[in-house]
Amino acid sequence: MSFDAERLRNWQVPTIRQTLTRKDTALYALTTGFGLDPMDRAALPFVDPSHPELRASPSMPLVLGYPGSWISHPELEVDMPRMLHLDQLIEVLGPVPVEGEIEGRTEVLDVIDRGEGRGVLVPHERILTCNGTSFARLTQTVLLRSEGGFAATPGAIPPRRRVPESAPDRSIAFALPDNAALLYRLNGDLNPLHSDPDVAARGGFARPIMHGMGTFGFATRQIVTMICNHDPHKLSRIGMRFTSPAYPGEGLIIDIWDSGAFTVRGLDGRKVVDDGVFDLTGL
Repeated sequence: MSFDAERLRNWQVPTIRQTLTRKDTALYALTTGFGLDPMDRAALPFVDPSHPELRASPSMPLVLGYPGSWISHPELEVDMPRMLHLDQLIEVLGPVPVEGEIEGRTEVLDVIDRGEGRGVLVPHERILTCNGTSFARLTQTVLLRSEGGFAATPGAIPPRRRVPESAPDRSIAFALPDNAALLYRLNGDLNPLHSDPDVAARGGFARPIMHGMGTFGFATRQIVTMICNHDPHKLSRIGMRFTSPAYPGEGLIIDIWDSGAFTVRGLDGRKVVDDGVFDLTGL
């Protein structure tokens, strides 16, 4: 059996149900940079599960109703070491819950052949509900680098979001804690690439790397605290394109345009996140 685009396009991803607790909500915030300053009173509603006005980070939907690595199912014949997570978008449809019964339904949206030697794009969508009410839509795109060339003509590639060519309106420096990846694993992604130095070395990395979704969470935290004045309900959409991994302990800079665009770069100048977008329309 070999890669079959139609099989992937019609694949039924299992529905995931979970019980979200207030401790889960506080843990997610702690693992994405909230509460690093013990004197930051504004962080308490995010990190204290007993707080009467507990708030969820707008990026927490990333770890809710998560179906795991469904695309690695043997019947799909996907070359996992050559798969890249390219793009992630969260649309907040209602207040992100801090507790309740969560259901996540994931659907493959398309399988796009970019042509021989150029890979295949697989956008897929996850709809999240809490106690029956939808609160988030997540769209993720992965690139299967080993595939491509099965279609008579290459498929239409969705246009990329672009950040402005002008200088950013503000730049904020922050650092990932040395144990950032170990902490983020507690949200459920236990890939040893982010914890085991030997596994990281086999993957071509000098040391364990940060989860892309963890970097997403840290970037979201910067926007919530610096742009939204700690009000997560102001953020109705956030997305980004991953270009290179970040490392625990690394210093990063987020460049923000008031038009609703951002990037994240390392202190060495390399792009970690590109084509970032956010909306502040509120709920």
